[in-house]
Amino acid sequence: TFPTTTYPADATFPNTRFSDATFPEAMILEATFPKVAYSEVTFPDATFLEATFPDATFPETTFPEATFSEATFPDATFLEATFPETTFPDATFPHTTFPDATFPHTTFPDATFLEATFLDATFSDATFLETTFPEATFPDTFLKATFPDATFSDATFPDATFPEATFREATFPYATFREATFLDATFPDAMFPDATFPEATFLEATFLEVMFLEVMFPYATFLKLRFLKLRFLLKLRFLMLRFLTFQATFPDATFPDATFPEATFPEATFLEATFPDATFPDATFPEATFPDATFPDATFPTTTFPD
Repeated sequence: TFPTTTYPADATFPNTRFSDATFPEAMILEATFPKVAYSEVTFPDATFLEATFPDATFPETTFPEATFSEATFPDATFLEATFPETTFPDATFPHTTFPDATFPHTTFPDATFLEATFLDATFSDATFLETTFPEATFPDTFLKATFPDATFSDATFPDATFPEATFREATFPYATFREATFLDATFPDAMFPDATFPEATFLEATFLEVMFLEVMFPYATFLKLRFLKLRFLLKLRFLMLRFLTFQATFPDATFPDATFPEATFPEATFLEATFPDATFPDATFPEATFPDATFPDATFPTTTFPD
């Protein structure tokens, strides 16, 4: 059914196939598709309730068993975006909005969104410049900008912002978060193997049982940060497959308004530690322990605590 649906004269559908997407079991209610080009697109068992796709292009895109209820893409731009061999099986996007979102030079090759859900998610003024998600998988749910059990292989997020985002059991192998901002973000049971966070900002972020394997934080800023059962695993590979491991734990620790530029914490332990208004520029804490320690209004510029 297509009630109140508009197809402007400048819309094109070359080589488009709607297998089981429009007839039957498909509903496109009050939909508007101005300047839309669907090249070799398939929408099996798809539902588009009150959906708008202005100036959108989906070349060689597939949406098997996808549902877009009350989804809106106002002022969205997908410049030179490609979705080759992309699949969204069992994906739903109810009450989803992507206002003023741009995805220029974006590619999602071999991406899979299994049983994904975007409930009340908003990506206002979001920009993914030259973003790549090769062989990326986003299983399970995206509830209010949450990423449980997500995998971002070789992904890059330049100048990205994640307000009140939750990354539950997420894995970011070889991911790069350049000048990224995490506002009130939580990372329960997340893993960041070989990830880098250059010039990243963490505002009131919470790390619960997070593992950082060979992770780098160059010039990163941690504001009002909390580390719960955190583990830093810095593994250095040597000859004959030998490893040298430095492990740090920060259970129940808080770091409000703290900054840690170029800081390293090998084999450090901070039990119930608090660092309000603390700064640690160029600081190193090798083999350091601070159980039940507090450092209110403390500053440690160019400070080292070896052994």
